[in-house]
Amino acid sequence: MPSERVPLDPAVAWVDLPPDGGWAALDERLRALAGQTRVVVVRAGAAQPAGSHGTAGGAPREVAARGRVIERLSSPDTVFVAVVEGPCGGAGLAIALGCDLLLAAEGAELVFSSPELFGVVASLGAAVGRVRALELCLTGRRLPAAEAASFGLVNLVVGGGGGG
Repeated sequence: MPSERVPLDPAVAWVDLPPDGGWAALDERLRALAGQTRVVVVRAGAAQPAGSHGTAGGAPREVAARGRVIERLSSPDTVFVAVVEGPCGGAGLAIALGCDLLLAAEGAELVFSSPELFGVVASLGAAVGRVRALELCLTGRRLPAAEAASFGLVNLVVGGGGGG
């Protein structure tokens, strides 16, 4: 189950992604927040090792949950904010790219190692263009936060020094 922080306001909730990508756990957590929360801050990267793909390719329960999570991210009555603190790939990357806003720490990286497993290719192409999306996905390279911001994938890069 994703861990949660004590909200500053009942309309704001923090959700930390589990290291294994756990789509079903995230689905359950988001379902519990529905209707009572206006802003959900999803923290990825610190708990999402680069190349972590969770169990999304396996159990039917996880595949069904993945679809519900992606659908929830487009909810018009909730703002989803991704906070990426380190390398973020696989399920964490799919979730971060599906959020309304994406904030990244200076040292964060988006890792495009297997985006086709999580539907990232289509959303990436819409965001940065087909040619750039193909280059990222085919090379599997790590995209530093500053470069991701220059591509328009990251809304804000926050500096280090413990103040981010």
